[in-house]
Amino acid sequence: MNYEVDIPLKPLYIRMIAEAIPNAYYLYDEHVNEQNFLTDNGRDGEIWNYINKCASEVLPVDSFQIVVMNRGIWKFLGLYDKETHYLYTLMREKNLTNIQKKISDHLFHYLNALSKLNDELAETYEPIYHQMSLFGVDFYDEEGNEVLEKILKSMIRKIDGDIERYVLIAFDSDRFGVVKNIRGIIPSKGLDFYKDENWNTYIATEYEISEEAGQESEVLENIVLLQRKPRMKRVEKTKRTTKKINE
Repeated sequence: MNYEVDIPLKPLYIRMIAEAIPNAYYLYDEHVNEQNFLTDNGRDGEIWNYINKCASEVLPVDSFQIVVMNRGIWKFLGLYDKETHYLYTLMREKNLTNIQKKISDHLFHYLNALSKLNDELAETYEPIYHQMSLFGVDFYDEEGNEVLEKILKSMIRKIDGDIERYVLIAFDSDRFGVVKNIRGIIPSKGLDFYKDENWNTYIATEYEISEEAGQESEVLENIVLLQRKPRMKRVEKTKRTTKKINE
């Protein structure tokens, strides 16, 4: 039997998270340009600091508890929906794919540990791809499960409430950070999925960024400001300017 319950993250919040990512890229690039660094080592990791900052700032504090989690030296955000008791984390699609390709090397990855929050679904539902997860699950003996449980408890210890379900938000973005694909996944241990929802309908499409050659010099600030400013404000500004000219 397949798991059919929809992931209850509001479309508004999905869009907020998606739009926080290009803003993070802008802030990162602005910082790099100001410092005039000669090199750009560690860019991918550093951008995550900005993504986490921007995502945490757009979500309302009365609806979400934002928790800093870590697995070893890597730190990431847990987004806990206080109303639905769902826990969310973010990951790039390419990273998820790499982990799935080498599941035997990632048996104790934090994603596998968090997936234990969905273990009760195994009593009733089959993962979507089923065979994909068997290789990973077979490697967990009693000791392995105890290790995963210990990792899990360490990561969620600061969350104020029960966790109904864990959801991974996986996304792809272009060189400006603009999200091109985003989905919500309820993973199982072994990194198969109980649920895989496409959320692309919630991505803002008002501003298209050209990928053609010769466009790389396009000013990042203009792109981000377009995404930050509500259309209504721009219309009102135009009206006020027109009125002033007529006077």
